[in-house]
Amino acid sequence: MREAAIPDQKKPAKMPFYVSRKDGMPFTFAGLWERWGPDNLLTCTIITTDATDGIRSLHTRMPVILPKDGFEPWLEGLDPAVDPDIDGAVEIRPVSPKMNKPSHNEPDCIEPLLA
Repeated sequence: MREAAIPDQKKPAKMPFYVSRKDGMPFTFAGLWERWGPDNLLTCTIITTDATDGIRSLHTRMPVILPKDGFEPWLEGLDPAVDPDIDGAVEIRPVSPKMNKPSHNEPDCIEPLLA
């Protein structure tokens, strides 16, 4: 049985998190792109997989984050493999709810919240 929504009840605020590499380097995601249609529309997607233990507290799925030497095999058509050390390489920190506002596009969006 599903519970009915209570009118005028606000949903709890979602806590945004900033996920980055501890070494400051960018992530390398497995993805696909294609041009199609009469207007030659460019589309792209990021390949996802089940979340690792370190990411699962945020979401059940995550991008396929390639290891540092993993992009060449992916570009050559081999199956992508998640970086086996990704849980130790990522930093997850809560950030301001400003992160969720597209109109607020400033560097302070990713500053860690003070404890």
